Amino acid sequence: MDDALKVFTNKYPEANIEDISFDKDRQTSKYEIEAFDESNEYNIEISAKDGSIIKDNSEKDHTANKKAIDNGLVSKVDGLIVDTLKDAGSDYYLDSYSIEYDETKAYTQLEIEVKNSSGKDIEYKYNLETGELIKKDR
Repeated sequence: MDDALKVFTNKYPEANIEDISFDKDRQTSKYEIEAFDESNEYNIEISAKDGSIIKDNSEKDHTANKKAIDNGLVSKVDGLIVDTLKDAGSDYYLDSYSIEYDETKAYTQLEIEVKNSSGKDIEYKYNLETGELIKKDR
């Protein structure tokens, strides 16, 4: 994720990140970053394999009411992924995760989905600010 964030911030140094997600499928693994500045919204997809930009869109939009993710919280993600994989069991792998600010609960939420080879999945939701597990769905 650090490399994807560097690619993004090199391209849009003044933008505030609103949402970060990682998705793994059969063809590719990618990061999607949604962000904004004073007058634009940005949506960029970055290859997790080589850091290349897959998609890059921007549009003019009113962004005054948007909430940015505290970039300092991003460093907690790897540890919570490790904890999640331990809890799920050795036959599970990381399928996807996303980070976004939940306005209804007023905290930054990390959602992690793990799968096993038979296709069974488990979703975990964490308060990224405290590291507390909020919900686990089997």
